[in-house]
Amino acid sequence: DLMQQTEKMLNKIEDKHHELFEEAHIYFKEEDDRKEKNKTVKILLELPGHTLLAKSEENTFEEAVHVAAAEIKQQLRQHEIG
Repeated sequence: DLMQQTEKMLNKIEDKHHELFEEAHIYFKEEDDRKEKNKTVKILLELPGHTLLAKSEENTFEEAVHVAAAEIKQQLRQHEIG
């Protein structure tokens, strides 16, 4: 199930960076199905004093979740360093 997979992936990120999380939001949107990469996922993380946003447009929601989660992980690493 897509929601369970997404929740599991976000929980893994939260487990590693739990001290940073205030809120997490995930948005799914399906565009015109005649267009390639018509599945959009946005992940929004609220951190103390910062908001991180990752967006991915792919052929499947699963792919889009994976790409957006990877982007959020990278942003979190940069946030911890900076």
